[in-house]
Amino acid sequence: GVSMPDPRQVAIDATVTLGQGVEILPGTLIEGTTVVGDGAILGPNSHLLNAAIGTGARVPSSSVNGAEVDPHEVVRPFSVLGGPTT
Repeated sequence: GVSMPDPRQVAIDATVTLGQGVEILPGTLIEGTTVVGDGAILGPNSHLLNAAIGTGARVPSSSVNGAEVDPHEVVRPFSVLGGPTT
């Protein structure tokens, strides 16, 4: 399953695909055709749009728009990957 400490502070489009053991932290918005691999940790305060997040990747406080995060990659906080978000 997917773990969310506070689901009230998370928004996920119906078009998103989430793997097993994904953790989604507060303030995270996941939109479009985003695919998240098993065991990834998203947030807090991240925005993913049409992104591909690899197995075991970590995306804290960042924006990923139309970009790919490799398996087990740790994105630096406040990074912007891909195009601008709106």
